[in-house]
Amino acid sequence: MSDLVIWVIDDDPIDLKLTKRALSKLTLDCEVECASTLEELANAARPDAILLDWNMPKYPNGALIPTLRSTQPNTPIFILSGTKPDAHARLALELGAVMFLEKQFTMLAQVELLEHAFEQLATSN
Repeated sequence: MSDLVIWVIDDDPIDLKLTKRALSKLTLDCEVECASTLEELANAARPDAILLDWNMPKYPNGALIPTLRSTQPNTPIFILSGTKPDAHARLALELGAVMFLEKQFTMLAQVELLEHAFEQLATSN
């Protein structure tokens, strides 16, 4: 059994695959559940962390954050976005995300980004 359960919600199958592979290379012992909608995770184990795409057709501009926050009130939500973290980042944090991360387009960069994000979360708890 894995120590952590991490949900990855993203409408882009390539980004889902990249993020899942990056998570598998971290030093964390984790189980990764990937989906393009929240409904696909209905029967998944409760998450210890959520990686959420910022802008998806069904949930534009972080619209899913309040729903996740109401059902997973203590679960850290990390936003992964292809957009620059300006006003979007402020809004994401106001809605309840703990971090706004710019998507990386190489495996090494994505692994380093996620490793750093989880280290920061661990030191803040």
